Amino acid sequence: MTRSQDAYLIPRAGLALVLLGVVLLAAATRVATRTVLEPGLGVERVESFGTFDPDGHYHMRRLERALGDGGAIAGRDPLLTQGELQGVEVDLKGAPIPWPGGFTRLLWLFAAPFAPAQAGPARDAFVEMFVGSSAVVFGALQALVAALAAALLVRGSGALGAAMVAGSVVALAPAALRYSFLGMGDHHALASGLIVLSLLLIDFLLRATSDGVPVLRTVAAAGTLAVGVSIWLPCAGLMGLAAPLFALGCWRAGPGSPGARDRARTALLYFTSVALFLLPMGLSSPWPWSRLLEPSLMHSLVAACLGLCFLSSAWSPRSPWVLRGVVALILGALVIAGVPGEAQAGFQRALAWVSARDSFMGGIGESRAPGTALLNWTGPGLVLAAWGLIFPWRREMLLWRLMFLAALWAGCQQVRFIETLVPLMAVLGGVAFGSLKLVARRPRLWSLVAALLLLGVHGWLPAGPPGWTKGFALSDRESATLTSHRSIREACRWLRGQSDPGPRMAVLAQWDLGHGIEWLARRRTLASNFGAYLGADTFLAPWVALASTDDVELQESLSSQRVSHILVTSRWQRNQEPWIKNLGLEAIPAGAIVNRLVEFREVPGFLRLVHQSPLELFDRAHAQDPDPLPGARIYEVVPGAILVARVDPGEVLQVALPLSLSDGQRLMHRARATAGTDGEARIRLPYPSDGQAAGDVMGGELRWSCAGHSGVYRVSEDDVRKGRRVVLWSDS
Repeated sequence: MTRSQDAYLIPRAGLALVLLGVVLLAAATRVATRTVLEPGLGVERVESFGTFDPDGHYHMRRLERALGDGGAIAGRDPLLTQGELQGVEVDLKGAPIPWPGGFTRLLWLFAAPFAPAQAGPARDAFVEMFVGSSAVVFGALQALVAALAAALLVRGSGALGAAMVAGSVVALAPAALRYSFLGMGDHHALASGLIVLSLLLIDFLLRATSDGVPVLRTVAAAGTLAVGVSIWLPCAGLMGLAAPLFALGCWRAGPGSPGARDRARTALLYFTSVALFLLPMGLSSPWPWSRLLEPSLMHSLVAACLGLCFLSSAWSPRSPWVLRGVVALILGALVIAGVPGEAQAGFQRALAWVSARDSFMGGIGESRAPGTALLNWTGPGLVLAAWGLIFPWRREMLLWRLMFLAALWAGCQQVRFIETLVPLMAVLGGVAFGSLKLVARRPRLWSLVAALLLLGVHGWLPAGPPGWTKGFALSDRESATLTSHRSIREACRWLRGQSDPGPRMAVLAQWDLGHGIEWLARRRTLASNFGAYLGADTFLAPWVALASTDDVELQESLSSQRVSHILVTSRWQRNQEPWIKNLGLEAIPAGAIVNRLVEFREVPGFLRLVHQSPLELFDRAHAQDPDPLPGARIYEVVPGAILVARVDPGEVLQVALPLSLSDGQRLMHRARATAGTDGEARIRLPYPSDGQAAGDVMGGELRWSCAGHSGVYRVSEDDVRKGRRVVLWSDS
């Protein structure tokens, strides 16, 4: 073996040790930053831990349904039946799910052999632990893929340093940890890892120098990208990056040359394979063909069009001109029919989504621009990547540089995309480090030094050290966040134990509680973080209702939306900024129904408190208050008995009803009304006063007074349910 050949060999044993170390480091940091609720702290004793990530709850619900349906991945959400979605029918089968089912399919493949066969608490606990732990595995695999990609791009003894730097950057970067810690049942880490793997396989195709088309490698690369798209649709952006690079390769090989034809045939096979792999997803989708943000035929159509661009170059220039004419005709028809119409709207919506300009994406925390906090999210990896952009300047790294710049632009638009940026900057930084001559001479020493330096630097980030440096779990903290989520889980369990109020009756809550209500309570909900995929009226309905100060309009809204219960939490202010922005308000009014329900004051007579978190789960933020607020309260929508006093106009009717809660707390329901010109003062009472409990609340003795008269009255649950008129006093 010659010296030049030996320089390109990677020390296999050393690389294996580095990859193992990277995987262990990534797993350790993700477990150390766990955010789970342990037994006795918001989860039942039979459960190992509980999670509160909305997307994780969505994946848990979808996986549990797949386990019960023999692996069939549901395309509709039967518990989201309210309102209308953009261009898609919503019926009793539920709303179409706007996210592809690839992630659920992957989870099902690994979970099915071990999951309990019967639906119930045991299977729910298994699914929650399985999905809540999966992100740790995907985060470790993401670090592994980044390390391996950097090593293969450098080769030689410098590959060890490249792998160590790339893997350590992914293992330690706060942005990567954000979506892959223990308790986060999200798909982002897996999708980012597949993006890096797809780039690596495309890179191999672009570098191919042998005669002919590498069929197996091309199909494998196409399949990897298709899997990525079926998990996270933005992965489809790789197609737009690969096409011009394939075209550049054809041009560099010389038009009409055998090399150019081979590259064109490779590109044609690649994009055709991607189109075919994605076709089942598009055919089974209820969404219009032109959607890019939802699974649709548009993704297969784009791949097919990109493949057609290479068709005429894939054969000899002597190929019939008729063939070229047909290709040009097809492409022209697609452009003329599609781009000015629905397809153009689809692309515009996708761009608005990435740039956070739509009503949903622009109004939540992870969709905000990071600004100067970008360095804190990326850590030193961003500096290494900037170095990698210019060193070493190899033509083969063009694909990685372009993808990095695209991800950097997206990351500057929204915090959520920084996680996708992390493995790309890790590869660039790793390649730059591994290409140094001093690293190639003593790879083991410099690999260890690089890892230690990265560990140290991450402890001195501008916004403070990341959570893994502190080594504690959220369940060990006494915080308002912890208390709130414990209370929400307890409230959802209570809802699940109640009888179903009927078809299409829903629970009203803040938008980010929707998936948790579906998963933990198995109840229909008006809240959903499907967000931009919903029609504007449906998306804003929960916020409009909870911000209402007009009880008459609120009752009409609850009736039209078929709401049976309202769940409010004492930490509703955390969403106050997007709430105000979306409703065009200056502030949430003090008289908004959400304020009144949380504080139990001036509650309208068609809403009755039926459950609240036990006293030991009171929000720690109010622990010093004489009457601390509970973490969650549930109100039921009822007609309410109509209490009537027939007196002279202007006389005031007052009622007071003591309430006893199952947790021992006592509250007082008070109401008053003034008699109008018709000589009647009317009060709507939502609680019975005959000793019958309403949920966890029992009414005591109802006392009333009006026009110098007073008394006690027994109102039955039947009176409340049927909205009967009850005459307390009549002067006539």
